[in-house]
Amino acid sequence: HQPRFSIFSLFDTVLLLAKGGRTAYIGPSLHAMEYFTSQGFAAPQNDNPADWLMDVISGDVKNNAENNASLPDLWTASDFKATPLKDNEIKQRATRT
Repeated sequence: HQPRFSIFSLFDTVLLLAKGGRTAYIGPSLHAMEYFTSQGFAAPQNDNPADWLMDVISGDVKNNAENNASLPDLWTASDFKATPLKDNEIKQRATRT
């Protein structure tokens, strides 16, 4: 199930699982798109980001990079380390609801 992006962005940390239940991403929700685009997945400008993320992990969005590794293998090999949200960022997000 994917929520609207306005709700998805309120999550501090998300775990996105690839087919087979292996980790495709774990980290702050607001950094998930950054991670997948850094791995070669192109995000259309007008798509709902939460829907796009579900399309990526379900295999509906193809990787534009030359690397054909699986999502879990990309995550394991990645040096992407999303920085935790700062307290003021968490407070700002909490006041948006």
